[in-house]
Amino acid sequence: MNSTVPSDVDEWWLNVSSTFIIDGNGVITNTSVLPVGTYSLRVFVNDTYGQTINASFIIFVEDTTEPWWIDAPSDKYSELGDFFYFDLNASDFSGIDSWTINNTDFSIGLSDGIIRNDTTLSVGNYTLETVVFDDWGWNTTAIFVVTVDDRTNPDWIIFPSDQELEFGNPFRYDVNASDLSEIHTWWLNSSDFLVEQGRITNNTSLQVQEYVLRIWLNDTWNNYIFADITITVIDSTDPIWVTTTAEEKFELGDDVSFLFVAFDLSPIQWTVNDTDFLISGGLLTNISALDIGSYPLNVTVTDDHGNCDFTILTIIIEDSTAPSYSGLPVNQILELGDSLNYALDASDLSGEITWWISDSVNFSIDAGRITNRVPLVVGIYNLTIGISDSSENTAYAPFSVTVRDTTPPTWSTTPQDTTIFYGSHLTYQLVADDESDIALWTVNDTRFTINSNGLLEDVDTLPVGEYPLNITVYDEYDNSRFVILKITVREIPVTTTIPPEIIALAIVVIVGTGVVSVFVLYRLKKVEKKSSVPKEGKEDLGTALDYLDEIQDDIKPDDEN
Repeated sequence: MNSTVPSDVDEWWLNVSSTFIIDGNGVITNTSVLPVGTYSLRVFVNDTYGQTINASFIIFVEDTTEPWWIDAPSDKYSELGDFFYFDLNASDFSGIDSWTINNTDFSIGLSDGIIRNDTTLSVGNYTLETVVFDDWGWNTTAIFVVTVDDRTNPDWIIFPSDQELEFGNPFRYDVNASDLSEIHTWWLNSSDFLVEQGRITNNTSLQVQEYVLRIWLNDTWNNYIFADITITVIDSTDPIWVTTTAEEKFELGDDVSFLFVAFDLSPIQWTVNDTDFLISGGLLTNISALDIGSYPLNVTVTDDHGNCDFTILTIIIEDSTAPSYSGLPVNQILELGDSLNYALDASDLSGEITWWISDSVNFSIDAGRITNRVPLVVGIYNLTIGISDSSENTAYAPFSVTVRDTTPPTWSTTPQDTTIFYGSHLTYQLVADDESDIALWTVNDTRFTINSNGLLEDVDTLPVGEYPLNITVYDEYDNSRFVILKITVREIPVTTTIPPEIIALAIVVIVGTGVVSVFVLYRLKKVEKKSSVPKEGKEDLGTALDYLDEIQDDIKPDDEN
């Protein structure tokens, strides 16, 4: 304030001394922060002579100033998983009314300006815009970036430890780690193992030894940890018997051969406690000839790491083998009337074989040769052939002999064509043989008959002419043989003298009564009619007799000629 007086200014004062003060130079100042409002002041001043003047005026206090930052917000870093906390500080004469923030992952205290995360923050950058307001609506804005980063290594939930594994077993070991980011990759320093999501397994067949294994893992931001463990593979398991037995029997003279099978993942060796035997690769054999008897053996199997097991096997040598046929008997087929002569062969370690046959009535066997004792009839003979050795071991073989008749009858005398004279009765005897009985005779012409004994006759008087006949003979098994026989019927010749060609043979038979009968048999070599008859062939006895009857009246005694 300024005033002009002739004398000096003595004093200044105000009507409100609690809010404002005025110094000796007339300068008015407020004693405290003035809230927004209207302040009426009266200023008084006097001079050294006591003269006083005053003046009144109004002070208007307004707020047109934005809040200001006590500490200007700057970019912030937060570790993944940490709770975010940031205290903003701003000031304003009229007071701070409220705060706002633009990101829902965060909240800011309306009265205190503290920023906190409302959600779990992922790794990344969060741009925040914060506004502070005073009581009169004036505001100040700050933009800054909150960076959430993962710089923390994963952590073992349980720290990996050394492992021991029995040889041959699969390896499986779970290791566990955690990280606020995801575990990204697991890896190992050895190709003998695999790891997947913390599960370690063997990738190869593990040998008996130690494996030093380093286990690594990292998170998605390449923060990593590792641990070293030792995996010790041991073999403490005895070999396992796969095949064994308490007793094995072998035939005298045979080689002992028995295969033991044992299983072990390590190589194994075999031993046997008897020097008569050898075992290699589990195969037990004898190395010397064995007599009949029992041989108790201790067979031991041991692996490369000293684990072992044994078994007791008794080898029994005995003679229980039957003789054997060199070839099984072959069934025989015989024609009726043929003899059986069939040889078999057999062998046995004892060298002694006894032969027998089930049918000793019809057959005999000697040193393997089978023959029939009696003539065999048609039929099938089912037999059993037996062979026995000195230990009464016996072998049997079935054997059959089939006797059949497939042979037709044979002519005892070959049938010959025959001639008779007209009016003569035909009787002609045919004779056939067969191993079986003759069953039937047939002739193909109904003018003739033939009986079961082979006698051919005419049924009635035959006209002059030639009669070709098919005569068939059958045995009882329907085998047959036939012959074509021609019967010739001739006219009776006419003559008055006995031709010189007729030879007479007298046969004198003395009958028991003392009567002498004379039969005359003429063989007609050639007869000529007066009209000249051609030559004929041989005639039979009946034809000659008939002829003699017809001409006997013309024959003169020898003494008359």
